[in-house]
Amino acid sequence: MSGQQRDGASSGGVGARGRAGAGAVHVAETVDEGKPAPGPVMPGGVRAGQVMGLVEVIAGLGARADVAGVAHAMGGDLAELLPVLDAAEALGLIRIEKAGLALTEEGRRFEEANKDRMTMLRATLAGMEPFRTAVQLGSRRGGVASEAVAESLARQGIWWHHEPGVNRSLVHALLLSWGVGAKLLGYNGRKGRFVSI
Repeated sequence: MSGQQRDGASSGGVGARGRAGAGAVHVAETVDEGKPAPGPVMPGGVRAGQVMGLVEVIAGLGARADVAGVAHAMGGDLAELLPVLDAAEALGLIRIEKAGLALTEEGRRFEEANKDRMTMLRATLAGMEPFRTAVQLGSRRGGVASEAVAESLARQGIWWHHEPGVNRSLVHALLLSWGVGAKLLGYNGRKGRFVSI
């Protein structure tokens, strides 16, 4: 199966912008008899707090927001920042331009919000993987374990890491950080199951 690397996650590959990063989400170019691959995929290992911090830093730097300056202001290195940039761009919060980084209108509203920032992203997240699949599977009685979400996506040609156990952990972390935070999903820790809200 031929594939492409997208949006920086954890297999050590090259991201959609041709950059080596903290790994890249693997998305097959085609799945199931030539059907196109699914839409947007959230980079693995990116937490909601990182994107919130990025938006705040860009807003604070204003017109002076270049990638190196943002990385310095966030106290990290460029390699750690790249998947966060990809996530913020996929969520429609920032634009990555040759001249630097800029907040979109949605990004400005997100930055100015005092509370419930995550719920502002609910509709966008609902169209991204692994959340779209988790919401679909989580609507069934009893909900769904993150392992089942990871396995379903792997069958569609999407995975965040080539090691199945690491892949399952990355999917679980994404669902907790983003899916539960945006109130797309609820989580029963005793049963280890996600349910659609």
